Amino acid sequence: MEIDQSKVKMAYEYVANKAEEFIKHKMESENCKEACQSTVKLAMRLFLAGLPCSIVENYRIEERMGVYVLVKETPKRKMEYIINKEEADEIQELMTRLSIYSKGALKRILERRVDEFLRWAGLNGLTFADVYALKLASRGLYDPGSPYMPYTVGKTRLTLVTKYILAVASRKV
Repeated sequence: MEIDQSKVKMAYEYVANKAEEFIKHKMESENCKEACQSTVKLAMRLFLAGLPCSIVENYRIEERMGVYVLVKETPKRKMEYIINKEEADEIQELMTRLSIYSKGALKRILERRVDEFLRWAGLNGLTFADVYALKLASRGLYDPGSPYMPYTVGKTRLTLVTKYILAVASRKV
């Protein structure tokens, strides 16, 4: 089963466009002040980068031969995610702005924002790992054997997620 990169790219772009619409929607809300706006932006940036909200508790960004890698270490395992320079800069900036929150509270707020977005966009069931695989596949970097790929998203899952997003997109038009 071969991955259709053009469909994957369309699916990822649809999710990215919906995320931008959601940010605008929340910004126009009269009760969404500066901290609210920053949490919405950070939640959407993390989601589009395919990064789980738990990374806010303990992470570092490294540059390795021109590639940015976000590293999250826990006592039991180490996870690495490929991100681009813009994602790295924006995540760092928003994390600095949101340093008023404890790490645990910020994680819960971001998770609520992502859940709210998924309901709002009609993309229930989409996971961070799905979006991360979509992002890499849309950039031609999909390799199920890579240590950077989530083990939960094989070719079959990626194909199903792509079809699901494109079906949602065709209903919304």
